[in-house]
Amino acid sequence: MHAMPRSLIKAGQLLLILALFATCGGHWVVLQSVAWTNMLVTYSRVEPVTQAIEKTFDGRHPCVLCKRIVSGKGSEKKQDVQRTIAKLNLFHEPSGITLVRADDFWEQAVPDYWMAVRGDAPPVPPPRTASV
Repeated sequence: MHAMPRSLIKAGQLLLILALFATCGGHWVVLQSVAWTNMLVTYSRVEPVTQAIEKTFDGRHPCVLCKRIVSGKGSEKKQDVQRTIAKLNLFHEPSGITLVRADDFWEQAVPDYWMAVRGDAPPVPPPRTASV
């Protein structure tokens, strides 16, 4: 049996990390970082750096990419809600409860087969399983 090449193991680990990153919404973090960096560079060309930083992060001056990120996150959440609603209910829920008055409880009939007792003795010697 041959061992798997180390480069293939590393590639698999990298793909797993990227998949987990994307599943957890990491792509939105990367896109938002790119948008903020672009905004900071653009605003700092025409304003002092302190005002550019304030304008970038105050939330009142979103760029086109920021708006697309917000709409993309919103549409992603809507799809998650629709998937949750579309799931089938696979568990049976009882339709009702049967109540019995306490004084009538002892009057309930118990079928005879519930209390059947076997009268025959076990076989002697006990049966053995056949070995295959």
